Amino acid sequence: SLMQADMDRIERIVEDILYVSRAPRPKLAPRSLYQVMDDELAHWKLNVADKNISLEIDLEKDLPPIMIDADQIGRSISNLIGNAIDAVGPGGRLTINLQSLATAQIITITDNGPGITEEDQRKIFEPFFTTKSRGTGLGLAIVKQIIDYHKGDITVWSEAGVGTKFTVSLPLTE
Repeated sequence: SLMQADMDRIERIVEDILYVSRAPRPKLAPRSLYQVMDDELAHWKLNVADKNISLEIDLEKDLPPIMIDADQIGRSISNLIGNAIDAVGPGGRLTINLQSLATAQIITITDNGPGITEEDQRKIFEPFFTTKSRGTGLGLAIVKQIIDYHKGDITVWSEAGVGTKFTVSLPLTE
């Protein structure tokens, strides 16, 4: 029902606001980023099949474990994938990569959606900024907070009519 949908939405907003205000510090442990991503993707593979969205996944398997909070990083990845799915809609394409560089492990999530304007790109990580009619504007703020706490980096590249690419870089454990 519509009322139930509204209640679910309110619950999600409250959850997000509480999460941002509590700003939980990550509980770091040596974990495989591959495993964390593989677990998240298992859920999304089913989700996109129904939506007629193609998912290309290319994850480097044999990466050394890094110090992460698996729940928080999982939440971040899920959030970025969810956004990308919303952006592309049916017939869209998502590419998800994980690779290792000298000092970091890099996750990229690329979509062929409508893209994000330059003006909006400057604001997307700010709390409560949203372009969605039903968005809380907290999703990417939370993702940024989590990545910052992991001493990582998140950047966005986007071009109108071409798509958007989020790059998350998590440092290798010293």
